[in-house]
Amino acid sequence: MTSLVVHDMTVPWSSTDPALRMTVERRPLFGAETVVGRLRHDGGATGAAEFVPAAPLDLTGAEELRLWIQADRPADGSGRRPYYLALTYQDAADGPADRHRWYLPAGAPGTWEQRRIGIEADRRGAVRRFALEPLGPAPFTVRLSPLLAVREEMLDDVERALRDALAGVEPPGLARIPVAAAVSAGATVVPVTGRGFAAGNRVRLDGGTAGTEVHDLVEAAADPATGRSTLTLARPLGGAFTPSGGTVTVLVPVTDEPVTPRIALAPLDVREDLPRSWQLDQRDSFRPRGALTVCSVRRAARAYLADYQLDVVAARDRAALVGAVVRRLSADRALWIDGAPAPVWIVPAPLLERDSRGPAPVYVRVGARAEVAARREIACVARVESRTGQPGGSGEDDEGIVVGS
Repeated sequence: MTSLVVHDMTVPWSSTDPALRMTVERRPLFGAETVVGRLRHDGGATGAAEFVPAAPLDLTGAEELRLWIQADRPADGSGRRPYYLALTYQDAADGPADRHRWYLPAGAPGTWEQRRIGIEADRRGAVRRFALEPLGPAPFTVRLSPLLAVREEMLDDVERALRDALAGVEPPGLARIPVAAAVSAGATVVPVTGRGFAAGNRVRLDGGTAGTEVHDLVEAAADPATGRSTLTLARPLGGAFTPSGGTVTVLVPVTDEPVTPRIALAPLDVREDLPRSWQLDQRDSFRPRGALTVCSVRRAARAYLADYQLDVVAARDRAALVGAVVRRLSADRALWIDGAPAPVWIVPAPLLERDSRGPAPVYVRVGARAEVAARREIACVARVESRTGQPGGSGEDDEGIVVGS
């Protein structure tokens, strides 16, 4: 596991306290329309909003939890801006002393901010409950992105993100073509009301009694007189399909398998990107330890550039498919890697790869990051105040120096 969606926020977390409730809404998050949870605390709530998985989650392969928050007021743990929301979980094997609880800081109100919580030192083999707990009587409203459990594997994560970004590319005119006649489960021949299919296509059939199915075509025979085609599948159907609801769509998978059309993804190069590497330590995972608030610190992540070649293999409509790839990997759209946006842009083809006889592959560059140090826990100081004055003086002309975190 490199990334697991713990909760996608499409269903509100439950609360028995009427002063604390979560709703679901769609909000823009770095240019992407995202489903988020909106947690509203009207003040005085004594309960929590909770999520109970259908079965305990094994998160032993994860190093941290990640989510984005957008709050209506700041919280940094100081006396003037105390923490007001905590994320907790319970593990089935917890003992009386086990406590998995972290504060969620908030900086600028109305701004989306990522929160990363290190769980590598916590029990997490059978997590059976997550909760969002108000920490005081004051009201607040916080929006939260989907909650992820992550173990970073930089290059695997980048390639998976590229595959996700390119998922759903469709050839023109070959999407949601109706089934022409009823087809029973177990059949290998499907008539459709369209042309343009070919042997080697990978197709998705929707609207069947067994749900969505994906099949490869071994033959596609078109009838010019009727405008219909007869598709022969490599294996039998799992469900039945009817003309009233069944459709067939040609897929363009990112794969090395011999299907057409397809997008072939090949890594070319990876190297450090020193100008994008930070020099400041990271702080996260704010939590109570007895009377203290502690946090985790580690060196900043190292920045890298990763280059890839994307080749569209198609017998027809190649220009349209290349155009779809270019639009999806435009520099105007971030590439989401393990819940965080990363820059991606198209670069010129290497001179040796340029060929005037046909379209060249698409070459893309991704700005990625990789953690290079382990977390270490320290006491978290939110505010240091120092006062100076004349020795033995009255203190009326003191100079105050305050350092905030």
